[in-house]
Amino acid sequence: MRGRILFVGLIAAVMAIAGAGAAVRPVPGLVRYVDGGVKPLPLGDLAEVLRIQQLQGKVELNSGFRNVTLVLAAYKDGKKVDLPGSEVPLFGEYETTGIISYAVQIVDLDFLPLGDGKKGHSRLHVSFRWPDGSSSSVERDIAKNVIDLSRSSNLTFTEEASAGREVPLFWLLTG
Repeated sequence: MRGRILFVGLIAAVMAIAGAGAAVRPVPGLVRYVDGGVKPLPLGDLAEVLRIQQLQGKVELNSGFRNVTLVLAAYKDGKKVDLPGSEVPLFGEYETTGIISYAVQIVDLDFLPLGDGKKGHSRLHVSFRWPDGSSSSVERDIAKNVIDLSRSSNLTFTEEASAGREVPLFWLLTG
């Protein structure tokens, strides 16, 4: 079986920096650091019993951003798979720089049924704490025939992976 990958990243719309008659200066690197990985579980944490995978990380944005979008992209056999609701706007209407923290939980809905969750799916829940102290979250149920997140290797990116206006956060690999 060939591998399947789910890539999760942020796309940030950069604020233009310009003065009267001045050219727009390029933004020197969107991110100062990206830090992340599997969240160490304290002894006795219920996530282990409930088979909930957890990741966490931080991103420091160097430049002002007007909005940020979370992008989920899945690939199967080297080809992009259509994921409904794969781009989610997260905030807007104010310019910000600073640290964004994120936490991820992955729940196998076959093992731990949750309310409206369907069999044969995993729930991906991503939470963010923004530079101003506010928080938000995004939740998506992803079919295991697209990628079985409950049986994935959880890997993170370093700051060298950021390019242009995209900041990759982590990727999950199966197969």
